[in-house]
Amino acid sequence: MKWKIAILILMIVLFTGCAEKSGEISFETVEKGQYKFYEIKNMEFAVIKTSDELESFFKKYGILNKDFPDWQPERYVLICAFQGLKPSAGYDIEITKIERGEDTVTVKVRISKPKPDEITAQVLTSPYHIVKVKKSDVSGVKTYVFVDQSGKILKKMSS
Repeated sequence: MKWKIAILILMIVLFTGCAEKSGEISFETVEKGQYKFYEIKNMEFAVIKTSDELESFFKKYGILNKDFPDWQPERYVLICAFQGLKPSAGYDIEITKIERGEDTVTVKVRISKPKPDEITAQVLTSPYHIVKVKKSDVSGVKTYVFVDQSGKILKKMSS
């Protein structure tokens, strides 16, 4: 009888360890702001896994010599949301939640803009939010889907 219980416990441990990862993924903000990435004119999203990919992304938009925090690319993946160039203050973009399915990650993004009658500073802004997640939390992911607060798909990209 004891050996049956031991085998059952062993099977539970083995199958639990082999199960696909799913659920909410914790993330940490690397940088968030309004006034840095003016070169990105339209809304853009990116998943960056290496320093070379970050450099390529910067080159794509003509971004030169940006002071960028060390994000430890050997341990983390960057998930980026850029709202694009805006004509005034009052705009914002924020990554609010990251969830993993079997082979898909869904990134929930809150997008804000000023109300029509709101008085805002007339200054160019370029809202962005860059977060990092552990590479182990997104290993095996094939697709990243960025959605807004209403669930509308903003971008879907293959890994």
